[in-house]
Amino acid sequence: MAPLRKRFSKQHLTVSRKIGRAIHDFNLIEDGDRILVGVSGGKDSLTLLKMLDTIRSYAPVKFSLHPVHVILDFLEDSGERADALIKILSEWDLPCETMEAPVKRESVDGTVNCFFCSWVRRRQLFHSAEKLKCNKVALGHHKDDIAQTVLLNLFYHGRKFTMMPTILMFGKIHIIRPLSYVDERDILRYVEKENLPILEGTCPYSSVSKRKIMAEIVERMQKETPHAKSNIIRSTIGPQWKY
Repeated sequence: MAPLRKRFSKQHLTVSRKIGRAIHDFNLIEDGDRILVGVSGGKDSLTLLKMLDTIRSYAPVKFSLHPVHVILDFLEDSGERADALIKILSEWDLPCETMEAPVKRESVDGTVNCFFCSWVRRRQLFHSAEKLKCNKVALGHHKDDIAQTVLLNLFYHGRKFTMMPTILMFGKIHIIRPLSYVDERDILRYVEKENLPILEGTCPYSSVSKRKIMAEIVERMQKETPHAKSNIIRSTIGPQWKY
């Protein structure tokens, strides 16, 4: 068998190396795991799914992947998006389950905000994990997302808190974030190199979200010091954060 550096592109190896480091540092994947992968069709979740599918072909531990797409009831094109994603994943030999998140129906005044939407989507993923007998739920949050979350919680809620690489929920299901060490720019380069069939986001609130403001702040600070993202994250996660 050819060495990995011969079989894969430089962009693939960069993302793979960082995923492997996160898996090792935070014990994200163990032998026998059944992992539900939340897949929106965007660049982050498709990169996560594609990379985990490739990694399990040569990893020393055995684990299974179960993609699940959550259909958002406030997006007019949610049905078409789900159909397109199912077609993409069927070509990858990865059958995809779908589940509807009644975000708009459950909102008090009919409006949608990022926190409530995320909570309802996450709840549906947990329901799917129980149905599929999965012990872990993998989400596509990357290093930039984690740094932005630190600032969101600090600026708007006055607390030091972020998305952890792994956390146990309800005493039985672990959320894992294998892209924790992966910079967003690495994902963009990988997607372009591998020509992944990304489904563009259609959320009407994305351009005015608080996270967009935090992304601009993190990007500006990263230009000032190359360790800005890591330092922001390490302030909450602590010395466990090694990248």
